Amino acid sequence: MTDQDAFTEFTTSVPWLGPRLDVSSLPAEAREVCRANEGLARNLIASARVVLPRLPHVHFDWIHCPDVNAVAFRHKGRHFIGVTTGALLLVNALFTRMLLHPDILRGLGNAAAEDARRVPPIQLTTNAEEFLAAGGEAILPLDPFRENVSVFLQKNCMTFLLRHELTHITHGHVDYRADQLGRPFISELGWTKCDLEPALTRQAMEVCADGGAVSNAVGNIKHEFSISGPRLTPELDLVFTDPSHHLFLWTFAIAAFFRVFGDDSLEGVNGTQLDYPPWRVRLYNAVTVASQWVRTRWNADLAVECDAAIRNGVIAAESAFETVTGSQAARSGLVYAIGGSAKKHLDEVVVPHWYKNLRPILNPFAFTDNLP
Repeated sequence: MTDQDAFTEFTTSVPWLGPRLDVSSLPAEAREVCRANEGLARNLIASARVVLPRLPHVHFDWIHCPDVNAVAFRHKGRHFIGVTTGALLLVNALFTRMLLHPDILRGLGNAAAEDARRVPPIQLTTNAEEFLAAGGEAILPLDPFRENVSVFLQKNCMTFLLRHELTHITHGHVDYRADQLGRPFISELGWTKCDLEPALTRQAMEVCADGGAVSNAVGNIKHEFSISGPRLTPELDLVFTDPSHHLFLWTFAIAAFFRVFGDDSLEGVNGTQLDYPPWRVRLYNAVTVASQWVRTRWNADLAVECDAAIRNGVIAAESAFETVTGSQAARSGLVYAIGGSAKKHLDEVVVPHWYKNLRPILNPFAFTDNLP
């Protein structure tokens, strides 16, 4: 059985996923976008296998499903990562529509050349078919530089999603669930924990996977700024001349994507009973890990400037989301999270569960000797 056949056999057996997408059947432009992101996924997997020699072959493919989702799983003794076509469509539409609005990221390129009438506000959903049916298709910015920025944002968002799923494999989450619980997969949406695992286990795995994705991303930014030659693209290098510029856009991409899933809050909620960490807590965790990585593993003096860039990236993403969706500001969950609830939940609930209960269990299943 080929990887493609095994992939389809598994994803079609999961009610909220679907069959493998035959990319060769797509129109040329859509096929090119899919192939580019496939290359991105395979490069990330290949790079991980260089650093983690025990990591087995991991096959990446697309799932033909309109819902925004991603999954890491094991089937027929092989490991897989799948991303839905809905995720790719929404990510592309989200950032092209943001960059063709003259009031979003106004300091980048010739924002005055853009026309807000080309991008009427449309409510975002996590179902790409519904979003596109409402007129939410990807429309390219008029300014070439801003188009390059939109592509950069798309790439950073997809890279984060792929690194997150890969961390579920490298840190042993998938194999642990397969061997100990008979549940050989972790998908971002559509499932809840099984009865055999505590609610906090799912939360801890997601927080861990986000941490792995963020650490790899910031480490890659550091690497790009340590080598000669273009760091982003020849066009973008003319503007993004220091790491804080790069981290601003990286944060903007992640925060905008997370915002699609709402403004959930921990207020009045028993966090220990949640099967999934609130998205605002995930955002807080992601930007905190990024800031700490810069401060402790890069340059403490650089951290002050980068911290400001990361904060500004979150604020800019919130404003951009409200502009392209026409929605009123909904930030109570974010404010509650950054006001201390997220830190308290992570420090007093999730992290202790990780170190005391989950990490010792995962060690035999991990493909790394350095679980956090």
